[in-house]
Amino acid sequence: MRCFSAAIFCFALVALCLTVEAAKKKCQVCIEAMEKLQKAVDENPGKDAIKVIDDTCLTFTGKHKKICSNIGALPNSPTRVVTAVARQLSASIPAQKVCESLAKTDPQICEIMHKFVP
Repeated sequence: MRCFSAAIFCFALVALCLTVEAAKKKCQVCIEAMEKLQKAVDENPGKDAIKVIDDTCLTFTGKHKKICSNIGALPNSPTRVVTAVARQLSASIPAQKVCESLAKTDPQICEIMHKFVP
């Protein structure tokens, strides 16, 4: 019986680890963009975080620029949630948590992925 319980525990632990890794891969572009934005905010203490994010997003290209568009940090963005993102990054909330909170209101944020060529 003990062996059976240990096997179930191990199986549950592996399933949990795989779920966390899948979530990381699914939101990888968002996490990368948030880490870059976090670095920019950290390197500019005393400056308005929203301004830092807006300026940093103007330097992004490709998929990272798409993330900036989704959070409203570009002039032609359809929505503007950059204030909430700036608040979270200023509080040093991890990039993955920021992306998870963004995904609650905009599920597409985690659908942006790198194209892998085998």
